[in-house]
Amino acid sequence: TAAAWAGMTTLNDDWDDYFHSSSTSGGDGSSSDNSAEPEKIVILGSGWAALSALRKCASPNKSVVIVSPRPHFLYTPLLASSSVGTITLRSACEPLRALVEIAAQKATSATFVRADAREVDV
Repeated sequence: TAAAWAGMTTLNDDWDDYFHSSSTSGGDGSSSDNSAEPEKIVILGSGWAALSALRKCASPNKSVVIVSPRPHFLYTPLLASSSVGTITLRSACEPLRALVEIAAQKATSATFVRADAREVDV
């Protein structure tokens, strides 16, 4: 399943250093409050890093939005096999819908927006 490969690809990564649990203090020294407005996280793209970030960001008191022009994750190493008929193309593509639904169960909210990001205003 989609969650299985996402779990295996992020076992030993450094994302845990960047995304703290809601019980830790924020970067400014203030403690997190569970009753406060959820932290908003925007993830651009639907590649390896985006799905790893989605998996790590999906936690209580976080609102996650994925913005990507493609509604699927494309596992590029399998593309050569699909072109010669070893596997079907749908085996190399994973729809984001299932991954976003899994994240929505863990986070306050998780949504997917099919769009191109042309500019980022922080």
